[in-house]
Amino acid sequence: MRASGVFSHKTRVFRIRLMHQVKMGEFVRTTLVMLRDATGAFLRTVSGYAPTPRRASGVEIDNPEVYKPVLYAISTTLAFQAMANNIVTNAQIQLLNSIYRGNTAQTALTIGKLKAAGAFAEFLIGPLMGQLSDAYGRRVVMLVCSLVNCLGKLLIVINPNRLYAHWLSQVPTIAFGTAYFATMRAQMADVMSGRNIAENAFMHMAPAGLAVVCAPLLAGRMAPLRCYQVSTLMFGVCAWILYNQEETLHKDNRRPLALSSMNPFAFVRLFTQGPLLRNLTLTSGIQTCTDSRLMESCVVQCMTERLKWCPAQVNKHLSVMAISGVLGVPCGQFSVKHLGRVWHTHSSHFFKVAAYYAWANASSSAQMRLAQFILMLGQRQRDGTETFITDVAVAKGFGKGECEANKMNWRSMANILAPILYSKSFATQGVKAPFYLAIVLTLCAEAVFSYGVTNHHVQLDAFDRASLAGKNKT
Repeated sequence: MRASGVFSHKTRVFRIRLMHQVKMGEFVRTTLVMLRDATGAFLRTVSGYAPTPRRASGVEIDNPEVYKPVLYAISTTLAFQAMANNIVTNAQIQLLNSIYRGNTAQTALTIGKLKAAGAFAEFLIGPLMGQLSDAYGRRVVMLVCSLVNCLGKLLIVINPNRLYAHWLSQVPTIAFGTAYFATMRAQMADVMSGRNIAENAFMHMAPAGLAVVCAPLLAGRMAPLRCYQVSTLMFGVCAWILYNQEETLHKDNRRPLALSSMNPFAFVRLFTQGPLLRNLTLTSGIQTCTDSRLMESCVVQCMTERLKWCPAQVNKHLSVMAISGVLGVPCGQFSVKHLGRVWHTHSSHFFKVAAYYAWANASSSAQMRLAQFILMLGQRQRDGTETFITDVAVAKGFGKGECEANKMNWRSMANILAPILYSKSFATQGVKAPFYLAIVLTLCAEAVFSYGVTNHHVQLDAFDRASLAGKNKT
């Protein structure tokens, strides 16, 4: 009997291990298939032979045969956008430091002003670009954005030590980069439900994530001017890819230009359509202020002044930050899938507060990496909030393109304010001040979100169930 019991126990252990191996094998196989499909689509798109499905006026939501080709086309161009933008992060700071003769506080303040001016420009042109994409197609808007950014980086290559060149380059890059992103979100919303976007859309952007990780590593091996030359080339390649892509917006679905919707302050409508949409919109704006990318220049200055790191070490940690952002995508997917969008937002706020506190008090490379690991768990805090905004707004009669443009303009308000606040706090209060300011803002976002969903959790759960029902149907 004892021998039989031991044999039975070993059999159960073997079965458990076999089940774990099968599950791991399925996960690895699924990941490899996804990477294979993404890489194949990436190469076909680069070659100019990646036709997107031609659709009639009716669009089937959450059909993988429809939305996956769209995601692959987006990820290809986004990869070159990410490479071009991230490879010059430290190069811009080095060039500005040389212009200001090593005055890092003045450099941080100037970068804050550049980002604020870019956010203001995106605020002005955002509704116009959204209307143009609805009237003339997504491809032409993305192509114009890439060409403008290419010319901006080329201007830095020609005049690297002229301050006006940085203004004429950085401001349009921010404005038209946001227009590109808004058009991309409108494409996704046309073919995917809100929860499906939060769970799966960003998982199909492997080339873009790889570009974000590789850009600082490449930048560490090049001089600042060479970084801008590569950035110019990347934007040029992106424009060439877009030129060879087919249009995804069918002519039957295009809308005439509406002058009333080009008003930069049209986003105010999001605050007038009931308390739920108002609180979700306010939460999204505060969350945008806590985005770590808005304090990137302060982080670089912190590594340079407090930790005494050389440019190579700074670029290496920028790669760690990029990896944290990329790995935040599957973390966010897991959180949304198992917790739902409401509790995903709560947990993201908690991890973000912990990460910024660890970041503010980090005194070594190991502690800096630990802060990035914690931040990874809270990177995707807006995924639940912003997809909820789209669900609620569309239910109240907003168009999807109109809603995305309004959300981008509201976020641009936060993008105008946040860089100035972080740069000013760094210049006046020291290297820890931006991180503690981000903690306070994150707590404010949690308070507003908690108050907003208290009396509307049934409605938000209904949106999640509707999204799941649509996915199961397809």
